[in-house]
Amino acid sequence: MGPSVINDVELEDGRVLRAHGVKIERCRFLEEAGCAAVCLNCCKLPTQEFFAKDMGIALEMTPNYDDYSCQFSFGKRPAPENDGELYASPCFAACPSKRANWDAVVAGGSPSEQCQNVDPDVLVEGQSSAA
Repeated sequence: MGPSVINDVELEDGRVLRAHGVKIERCRFLEEAGCAAVCLNCCKLPTQEFFAKDMGIALEMTPNYDDYSCQFSFGKRPAPENDGELYASPCFAACPSKRANWDAVVAGGSPSEQCQNVDPDVLVEGQSSAA
């Protein structure tokens, strides 16, 4: 991970859970992977599921693809629409899969198009894997 700070978590109903959050200031996993799909599919979703099913604790993880930080909010259930927004995130310019497969996958396309590694079966209704 990386340096972190403990913070408060605000729930949907306005209540604040004191010291239930951890802000990872710069997630090394996200930064080194260089891929939004790897973050989502190998870290965010499995970690949230682990805490919910095995630990009995709700956890919402919110990665920030601009500064490589990540907010862990314990006691807060992940909102399904947040996952849809993350699945709609364009590929990072530095994504190794995007660089390796760009010409074959979306020849003539724009670098802002959706990452081909995102599973189209889990996209939000109305979205597609090709932007």
